[in-house]
Amino acid sequence: MTAISSTTPETRTRKRFVQALNILAKFAGLELNLKGYSDGYNPSKLEIRDLPTDEQVVEIWASIPSKAWQNFYGIVAAFGLRPHEV
Repeated sequence: MTAISSTTPETRTRKRFVQALNILAKFAGLELNLKGYSDGYNPSKLEIRDLPTDEQVVEIWASIPSKAWQNFYGIVAAFGLRPHEV
């Protein structure tokens, strides 16, 4: 219960966490029903992200004066990496 309450209610994270705990409990032979704790999540409530168009990405890439930083930006944009992953 402490682990579940450490996640934010009505989020995908909580829903997946509760699902995983239910599967683990079933594997361990425990009778545990946590479904009520994952209620409230609805993907239709999510806000649409405002992502740049391909043309905007190319325009920004072309405006970077350093070839090294262009490559960095291109890798992040093309593969969806986080900057620390490059």
